Amino acid sequence: KFKKKRKYKFIWLIGEYSKSKTEQIFDLIIKSDYTKKNYKLVFRPHPSDTGDFYNKNKNIFHTIDDKEEYENGDLMIGDSTSSYLVESYLMGRKVLVFERQCEINLSAFYMTKMSPNSFSNFVELNFYLNSYKKIEKANKKLAYNFYEKNVNYTKWVSVLNENNF
Repeated sequence: KFKKKRKYKFIWLIGEYSKSKTEQIFDLIIKSDYTKKNYKLVFRPHPSDTGDFYNKNKNIFHTIDDKEEYENGDLMIGDSTSSYLVESYLMGRKVLVFERQCEINLSAFYMTKMSPNSFSNFVELNFYLNSYKKIEKANKKLAYNFYEKNVNYTKWVSVLNENNF
């Protein structure tokens, strides 16, 4: 079966536990050139979300029409400390993370081979949106290496040792 060619790419805004952080990331996306580059913005709320944020901004968000559109999300954007990173890596998606300036980076992937591209303002976000091909796809094989069935967590320990923690 052939995939139909889309005229636009999907940006998935991944909602955070903190509504203010979701709003901060959303504001940067809105200030960016995302509409000029044929992106459609989709919102995936955090499980604790009450719907207020979506309802306030629903006229901006694109509605997913079918399963294929959902499975073919082009770019995932969220906070650097969110669990969506793991999911996105396992799905092989392109990922951009928001990192506040002058804040400690608490990402599980900070300073590892899986550290994603990041932005802290709309100028940096525009750089990535304008050079979409430069955003690296998540390496599924590398991501699966972090999961192990035994309980001694040797792979996680090796990452920590590799990065001198």
